[in-house]
Amino acid sequence: MLLSMTNGHGHTALFTAASSGKTKIFKLLHREVCKTAQGADLKTFLERDTKSTILHKAVLSRNYRLAHEIAVKHPHLITEDDGDEMTPLQLLSCSLPVFGRKSYLMRMIYKGMHNYILHFFESISVLFILLV
Repeated sequence: MLLSMTNGHGHTALFTAASSGKTKIFKLLHREVCKTAQGADLKTFLERDTKSTILHKAVLSRNYRLAHEIAVKHPHLITEDDGDEMTPLQLLSCSLPVFGRKSYLMRMIYKGMHNYILHFFESISVLFILLV
């Protein structure tokens, strides 16, 4: 199956789309993967041998909307550690541009995206509660 083929780094197209922040491609591939794979087969698309997940990749690519979608669709990935024993929430907290001055969140506030921000923080608080 073409969806399960990997590149030289062992990443499927789904992983590559999450890593590079290609939201539309990710959604298309995710929909097709979910149609054909279930249970342990689906896990091979969501997690790598290095313990990194598609949620880790979305956070690292700073595609927070995609990360939120992944967390909602696959909540079990929220608590998964990567190879450095970091959860996606820990990776997010280490991302200085998100929480620093002139950050992504501040730009969203200035652009009037307060509803998205409220939803984002509700999601973060749910993630935090699940981790505690």
